[in-house]
Amino acid sequence: MSKAKTNRYNRFGGSGAKYATFINEDEVLGINQVNEAYLYRLSDRHLVKFIGHQLSIEWAGVIGDHVITAGKDRRLIFWNKDGKPFKTIDSDNGEFLSLDISQQDSLVAVGSQDGHILLYDYDGNQAGMLSGHSDAVNYVDVSNDGMKMVSRIQGPIGHHLGFEDLKGDRKAAADSLCPL
Repeated sequence: MSKAKTNRYNRFGGSGAKYATFINEDEVLGINQVNEAYLYRLSDRHLVKFIGHQLSIEWAGVIGDHVITAGKDRRLIFWNKDGKPFKTIDSDNGEFLSLDISQQDSLVAVGSQDGHILLYDYDGNQAGMLSGHSDAVNYVDVSNDGMKMVSRIQGPIGHHLGFEDLKGDRKAAADSLCPL
C-alpha cells in the first residue's frame, strides 16, 4: 500500500489570494487581499511581488514581458516582470473595474466606473477611448486578434452586454447592447 501524495503549496500573502491564473506553463499571476499582485515561477519557486496600489487591485494581466494591474485607487500600473513599475496612469474616469489584454494586437482594454473603456498599447500609451456606455464597465474581454470586444455594464436597470468592433479608429461608441 503506497502513501498518499501530499499537495505542496505556497502562500502568496497573509491575507490570501483573490485569484490566480497560469500565464504560461511555468508562471502564475495572481492578486491578493492586501493590494498586491504576484508572479510565481514554478520551475525555481521564484516569487515577485508588485506593490504600489493604495486600494485593492481588481485585475491583473500580462502582455509580453510586462505585468499590468488595475485598482480601485484609480491607478493602472505597468510593471516589468522584476516588480519595478515603469508607467503609472491615474484615472480621471473613476475606479478601474476590469482589464483584458489582446495578446496578438498588444492591446490593453480597461473598463472604468464612469462607463468609459480606455485602450492602451504595450508601453502604456493611450490608444483610444470608448465612451458609449452610461454605467460602470465591470467586465471587458478583447478577442485574441484585438478586433472585437465584449463588455458588461452594470446599471440601475440591470446588466447589459456591449459589443464593440475595434477595426476602425478605436474611438467608436458601443454599437449594440443586449440585456443580460
